[in-house]
Amino acid sequence: ILRTLFLFFLVFFFARPVLLPNRIFSNKNEAITVVILMDVSASMGMGVGGRDVVSVAGDQAQALIRKFSNDVKVGLIGFSDRVEEEVSPTLERSSLSLAIHSLKWKPRPTNIYPALELAYKMLGNQSSGQKSILVVSDMARGGWKQFLEQQGRIEGFDPDVSLFLWEVVSNQENVGISDASLQLTEEGVLKGGWLLNKSGSQNLEPVWSCRLNDRTVAQGKINLEMKSGASVPVEAQLPEGGFFSGQIELTPDSLPFDDVFYLAGRVPKGFRVLMVDGEGGLAASDSETYYLKLALETPRDPRLELLKVIRPELLNQEQLNQYEVVILANVGDLGLMEPNLVQWVERGGGLFISAGPNWPKAPYSPFKLIRTKPLTIKNQSLKAPQGQGPKFLNISGLETFEWGQVKIHEYRPIEMDSSLTPLIQMEDGEPLLVKKQIGKGSVR
Repeated sequence: ILRTLFLFFLVFFFARPVLLPNRIFSNKNEAITVVILMDVSASMGMGVGGRDVVSVAGDQAQALIRKFSNDVKVGLIGFSDRVEEEVSPTLERSSLSLAIHSLKWKPRPTNIYPALELAYKMLGNQSSGQKSILVVSDMARGGWKQFLEQQGRIEGFDPDVSLFLWEVVSNQENVGISDASLQLTEEGVLKGGWLLNKSGSQNLEPVWSCRLNDRTVAQGKINLEMKSGASVPVEAQLPEGGFFSGQIELTPDSLPFDDVFYLAGRVPKGFRVLMVDGEGGLAASDSETYYLKLALETPRDPRLELLKVIRPELLNQEQLNQYEVVILANVGDLGLMEPNLVQWVERGGGLFISAGPNWPKAPYSPFKLIRTKPLTIKNQSLKAPQGQGPKFLNISGLETFEWGQVKIHEYRPIEMDSSLTPLIQMEDGEPLLVKKQIGKGSVR
C-alpha cells in the first residue's frame, strides 16, 4: 500500500512538480538530513540567459541550502543515466558548495533510478530523524521510465522519507538531429539523410550544413512545416582519400547537445578493369567493348580507378595482379594465357566472358570451366530476374527496366550443372548469363 501511495505521489507531482521550501521540514526537533539529486543529463545543457540549466539550477540550490540551519545534514548526487557525482550527507557546507559549483552537464540521457537508489542507501546510513530527497531536474519523462518499469521497487526504500520534485525549467524550443547516415550508391555518390527532432513551440527555422573531409558538401534550411521525425535528404559527391569523416550541423539553439551529428565511413578502393577487345572493327562503334566502355565512362564512375582496353595479342604483356576485373569480349583462343587467367581468378579476380563469332570454338568449353553448345537460333525475350538479391545489389533501375523488350535471336546454350548459378534467363528458362565460383574469385 505504501509503495502504491508513493507511486501516486510521484505521478501527481510529475504532472506539475512544485517545491515548497518552507515545507521540507515539518518537525524541527528531529535530526534532519536532505539528499539533493541534481540532474546533469544532456537536456540540462540548454542555454538560459547565456548559461546552461545545470549552472542556473546549482545557484538556486545553493540559495536554498543557505536557508537551512547549520544542524541540517545535506548530501549531493549528480546524475544523468548514471551517478556522476556524490557527496555523503554532511554538515560541512564549503565542500558541498564546491561540489555543486563543479557540476557540468553530460551528453547522456536521463535515468533517475540509479540516483534514487543511492539516495535511499545514503539516508539509510543516517541516524533516525526527518529525511528528505530533493530532485532538481527538468523532469524529462524518459528519466522516470526505469523507475516506473520497476513499479517503484527500490533497494533500501523507506516510506518515511519525503520526496520533493523541483522543476527547474519549462519546455524550450529545440530543433536537433536524432540520427543520420550516408551510404555509397552505384552512381558513386553518398546518399542518405538525417532525422529531425523538434520540441517546444517549434518556431525555429535553422540552417543545416554537411561537412565532409573539411569541405561543405550539402546545406539547406528547415521550414516550420516539417514535423519531428521527418527525414531530411543529403547527397554529396564521393570524397577523395578512401574515407570520409565530418558532421551534419544545425544553427545552435538553446539545446546545443543535439545540434551536431558526427559521420564517418570508408570508401571502397577504386576498381581497375582490363577489357580485351576481340573484334576492333573498322569504326569505333564496331568494337566489342565500345558501348560497355561508353556506359562506364558517361559519366565516369568514381569507383573506377582504371579502365584499359587492349587487343588479345597484348594480353601476355599485362600484369593480371594489377586488375580486379578482366573482360574478354569475343576473344578467340588465348593459348598459354588461359592457365594464368584461371590462377588469377582463383586468387580473387573477376572474369567476364562474352560470346561472339571469335569465341567459343569447338569443343565449346572456355577455360574448361563452362560447357556450351553450338550456336542456336531462337527468338526469345529476357525474363526479369526473380528476387534480385545480392547479385543485383546496388544496380538501379531494375524494377522499371523493360526486360521483355530485349530480344535474343542467336546464342550459345550453356550446359547447366550444380556449379553454375543462373543470373539472367530467357522467357523459356534457358540461362543466358551464369556465374561460377572458382577459389576466391568468379567467372561470368
